[in-house]
Amino acid sequence: MLDLVINHTSDRHAWFKESRSSRTNAKSDWYIWRSGRLCPKTRARLPPNNWRSCFGTGSAWQWDEVREEYYLHLYTKEMPDLNWESEEGRKAIYESAMETWLRKGVDGFRVDTVNLYSKLPDLPDAPITDPTSEYQFDPTIYCNGPRAHEFIGEMNTILSKYNAITVGELPATPDPVKVLDFVRASRKQLSMVFQFDIVELDANVSDSFDITFPTYTLSHFKAAVAKTQRLIQGTDGWTTVFLESHDLASSVSRL
Repeated sequence: MLDLVINHTSDRHAWFKESRSSRTNAKSDWYIWRSGRLCPKTRARLPPNNWRSCFGTGSAWQWDEVREEYYLHLYTKEMPDLNWESEEGRKAIYESAMETWLRKGVDGFRVDTVNLYSKLPDLPDAPITDPTSEYQFDPTIYCNGPRAHEFIGEMNTILSKYNAITVGELPATPDPVKVLDFVRASRKQLSMVFQFDIVELDANVSDSFDITFPTYTLSHFKAAVAKTQRLIQGTDGWTTVFLESHDLASSVSRL
């Protein structure tokens, strides 16, 4: 299995270089570009909304001097988000990132941040949860967007031709009913998903690699495991036991 990262690319990727070169090129809409706003008092240029990057405390938008617009990067500024609303862009993703490897014989993919592809079309401001910060962190506003299931179902039409297995990373989705919508066999979307109930026990939101002794109890751990495993009881879905990833300290350090 390979790691499939298709929410974003590098800012050094040929697609991004072409997309940023003008507002009229063939790949101009393959990334999420916006003009930005003006401060009513100072007339200073501002990002299109108040979203905070998942990494750090700064904006999820970066001004580009070449194109003279902002591009969205939910992670670092070197990782611009792909625009999944672009049909041509999606076709290119399926061919270059999926079918190329499937033809070489890979068995499937661990699909990174699979529920981030669909964003709300108007990209609204996030609610104010930290009044001390100019930018607000709220993953629920860009996870599980209106076309999330459509896009994943479209992916599955490609993957199913190769009988490929998929394990989707599903952040900010604590509701088992919503999780089940991604993994029901009848829905034809994902084989299974990573849920975050276990790894978020006693999580240090400021440092995911912190290895201080955990304060949660065995009963908390058992409850988190039970919640994820109940997903398959009496359903046509499947699940995983997710203890660690590259984003976290090892489970030996945290359990």
